[in-house]
Amino acid sequence: MPCALKAAKRHKLKKLNALSVISRLNNIVIPMQDYDKVVKDVISLLRKNFKYDKLKLLLLGEDKPEEIIDEPDKSTNQRTNEQTDKWINELKVRCKIRGKTKAVVTLYLNEPTNQRTNEPTAFGSWPRDSITRICRQAGVVIEDARLFRDLQEERNKINAVIQSAAEGIVVVDENNEVVLINSQTRSMLGLSANHRIPRAFIDFVIIPLKNELIKQNRELLFKELDLTTPLKISLRIGIAWMRDYRRKKIGVVVLFQDVSKEKEVGRLKNEFISTVSHELRTPLTTMKEFVSIVSDGIAGPVTSDQKEYLNIIMSNMNRLARMINDLLDISKLEAGRMELRKRLVDLLLLIKDQLATFRAEAENKKISLCPELPLKLPQLYIDSDRIAQVLVNLIGNALKFTPAGGKVTVKAGELDESIQIEVIDTGVGITKENFSKLFDRFQQIDRKSGPGAKGTGLGLAISKSIVELHKGKIWVESEIGKGSRFIFTLPKIEEESYFYDCITDGIKRARDNTTAFSLIVFGVEEGLKDFLPDIEALLKKSVRQAIDMVLRFQKGSKIAILCENGKETLPAFIERLKGIVERDESLASRCQGVKVSLRSGFASYPDDGQTAKELVEKAVSSLTR
Repeated sequence: MPCALKAAKRHKLKKLNALSVISRLNNIVIPMQDYDKVVKDVISLLRKNFKYDKLKLLLLGEDKPEEIIDEPDKSTNQRTNEQTDKWINELKVRCKIRGKTKAVVTLYLNEPTNQRTNEPTAFGSWPRDSITRICRQAGVVIEDARLFRDLQEERNKINAVIQSAAEGIVVVDENNEVVLINSQTRSMLGLSANHRIPRAFIDFVIIPLKNELIKQNRELLFKELDLTTPLKISLRIGIAWMRDYRRKKIGVVVLFQDVSKEKEVGRLKNEFISTVSHELRTPLTTMKEFVSIVSDGIAGPVTSDQKEYLNIIMSNMNRLARMINDLLDISKLEAGRMELRKRLVDLLLLIKDQLATFRAEAENKKISLCPELPLKLPQLYIDSDRIAQVLVNLIGNALKFTPAGGKVTVKAGELDESIQIEVIDTGVGITKENFSKLFDRFQQIDRKSGPGAKGTGLGLAISKSIVELHKGKIWVESEIGKGSRFIFTLPKIEEESYFYDCITDGIKRARDNTTAFSLIVFGVEEGLKDFLPDIEALLKKSVRQAIDMVLRFQKGSKIAILCENGKETLPAFIERLKGIVERDESLASRCQGVKVSLRSGFASYPDDGQTAKELVEKAVSSLTR
């Protein structure tokens, strides 16, 4: 057989053998395979097939390169020529993964080809392309094993951090299945090592938090929850999205902190403050009464000096009473027990009344008290006493920290969706670094206040909470030496929102005071829609109790009456009102022959509904002639 044909057959056979070697390389890496064993097996396979004198494998990792050298028989490294800086045969193969060179395999041979064999290529007479393919695959296999090792090490580190964390950690996938839970979470929830996390905890804690994260379109959310099962515990929970390398959401990571002790300490503190404040009120009231008796001369003649001393005593007792009231208010706010008694209020009149109470104080201090108010503002649905408290705090502070000859201005104006009130002074001002803590409890900001200007540090904290309870905002603008501007906003009335708020407040009063509460709805035919304001006016005159409210809703198409009548008295009450409207001669004449006829429906708490929405739906659905 000619030599060329034999060589071609050997070349073809080597190509087939190359596929076999690559297949064996691929079988070396199996799940959980030890990295060192993978390297050892790959090197052994290359050494057996290529019969090199030296192999150098350079792994180009992300952090630092890693070099592996194999010299199977060091005796062969004795060079046959005098050139000691070069190998006679050298083959370098770059191993690419996803277009990037991740490893370089270099084979070295010390003997010339014609001294070892008559084959066309050295390294065991393998064709160059087969050597390249096998070495490239060997580099890929070792790189995969190295990446797997590094990944396992990172996982072990992360798992060690998670398991040793003081906080509870739960990882939930996109299907709302728990994929990781640490021992601290199990301890918080009273679960044993092998006990699965209750499904109810996922459904009623984690999934609602996840939905809120979606609704608010946020990456991170914190919330406090009080749980009763599986254990009675208070948790501060942080939840954040878990994403893959493409930034796709693949689940959530939830962090738990047990704040039960903190909340209990806070509760006991508030309870203590509330109890002590209440206990102080009784003797203080008695002291004020007897000081008044003595000061008025009822108990006997009083000299001018004695009267002056008694006035000082009374002034300080009044100051102490304000401090006690502040402590009671802050304890109510922290416990969520401050109740707003909202009603429609003329804000301009409210501001003018509060300014009048400070006139004498401003004159004594030689400070100008200047209102800058518009002629008219829309009515607001607010608790007038609480908003008056905010105004008293802000105006009082302005006078307190403004020197003689200064000026305090109170402004009010209408914005698109709210009313803005400003209290501006020409006092000492506040540094910007103090803005963030100005509205914190018990803060005494370093304004140079002078005698008698100190307080509890609660006034602004209470004001902030009151404004926020009204769904408004409050902030400060100030500059040292140029005075301060305290600004707060209160939302305007939206017809539907106001209507539902009124019903909600009525339900709350009924629940707290164990009284009845009902909603009556009146509607008219299409031809009488223009006369709804007249009908509303008649109904307002006809309700008997001062607490009964007559309101329009559903874009003014229906009239509602909110009352404290029991369900059994409603039919008679409704018939009386319908009779008054339908028999009114003045209304009949304006209707020009169109018969006035009302449709009515009603619903009572708690029989027909527990919420404002349920009562409205029930009353509207029952509308009849």
